[in-house]
Amino acid sequence: MKKKPIPLIVFILIGGFVGLIIHISPLLFEMDIFRQLTLKESGRYQPEYIFEYDCQEYNFSLLLYQSYYEHFQSSKKQVFSLSDMDENEFLDKYYGIFLSNKIDEKILDEIIQIIQEEISSEDSDNVVLAIVSFVQNFEYNCEKANSYELFNLDPYYDLEYNTNYPYETLYHSIGVCEDTSILLAKLLIKLGYGVALLYFEDEKHMSVGLACADEYSNYESGYCYIETTLPSQIGIVPYIANEIEIKSTPNIIEIAEGKTFNKITQIKKQQEELSNEYGPDILQLAKCQEIELLKEIIQLEKELEPFTTKLMKYEERINKSENKVDYQESILDSYDDQYKEIGIMDTDYQWSLYEYDSACFYIITDEQYAQCTKLYNKAEDKRQALNSEIDDFNSGYYTAYEEYNTTLNEYNNLIDEYNEFTEAYNTQIEPYNEKIEIYNNLLLESYKECSPVKYEPEEQTTVITVHPIEPSIVISEVNSY
Repeated sequence: MKKKPIPLIVFILIGGFVGLIIHISPLLFEMDIFRQLTLKESGRYQPEYIFEYDCQEYNFSLLLYQSYYEHFQSSKKQVFSLSDMDENEFLDKYYGIFLSNKIDEKILDEIIQIIQEEISSEDSDNVVLAIVSFVQNFEYNCEKANSYELFNLDPYYDLEYNTNYPYETLYHSIGVCEDTSILLAKLLIKLGYGVALLYFEDEKHMSVGLACADEYSNYESGYCYIETTLPSQIGIVPYIANEIEIKSTPNIIEIAEGKTFNKITQIKKQQEELSNEYGPDILQLAKCQEIELLKEIIQLEKELEPFTTKLMKYEERINKSENKVDYQESILDSYDDQYKEIGIMDTDYQWSLYEYDSACFYIITDEQYAQCTKLYNKAEDKRQALNSEIDDFNSGYYTAYEEYNTTLNEYNNLIDEYNEFTEAYNTQIEPYNEKIEIYNNLLLESYKECSPVKYEPEEQTTVITVHPIEPSIVISEVNSY
């Protein structure tokens, strides 16, 4: 039987199919299909991680591979579309790239299992607390933050840095807010929770939203805020996150539906109790050691309040007494001028006596007698004026001096009493200052900032010893003539 020739159309279809394969093969490669099939485990790397749960610190390690890290480094990180997209649609697609990748799911499952075993709990809400701490303990990538235009999603923008896949963030245990938020979001999705990314466009900041009861949610969104760049409590928006003051309302990028975080009811009750007793600032802390230290510091401040009040009263009394001493000294100083005036009057009087003695040693004529009488009366007037000034000086000066010494004794007795009190006060305040120093050092470790700004620690109370004033030198009494 004679074979029929293959129709020309078949060759055309085959040729077209082969051409299509050749044409789209780079795109298939770009979509990671070929690379995923050929990905092998090579270049073993085992980083260490830490987290805190129920006031206990845990650590563990993961086996990662350089080949996987390099795969994610060179993987697709842009959205291409033939049609226009609004911002929300674009953000959904963009972050979907990092959250939908299947290759890193094995290592994320391993993390969840390790943490469950470490804390001996399969309650997913408890696991959430541990996983949040795990991500918050990653180092913040200052170099990337300072040189990377965060959230510039232009596919044609030439970036030295770009968004990390979770595996990349795990590999170096470092990232910016975008990187750590994606890692935490994917872990929470693996646990079955409703999750959103909270994008603060004005601040160029990102955090994670965890599905929770509306009454406890942030921004009336149905999601509880979780900061990923520093230790922070669930549901608490930090005042400042890595030098960024968070003021605006976020764009909420909902990425997964799931269960709600029920433990937030218990957490909010604890937060309310803490805030009522110790003030709202304590909710900015997440690590147990820091919280306990601040509670001790606040308790010591309350115990020091009576000392502080008494100290302020002492300082007020000392200030008034010192002003009184200064006033009495100014009065004594005014007598220095009067004393100098007495000296001038005395010199003038002595000169008048000299004139009289010189002219009237021998009186021969009536004319000389009359002249000597005038000279005598002149000297006598000056003597009387001098003695009157001396009497006034002696009575006034010694009255002022006695008042000054009385005031000075009162002042010095008050100073002795104050210095004795400050010794007891300083003994009380020493442990307070020691705890403040430890507390501030802990904060410096936990909340490192990228720019080299000077850290201003909480003010420490200090007391300066005041020394008594020496009495003024007494001027000798002036004798009258």
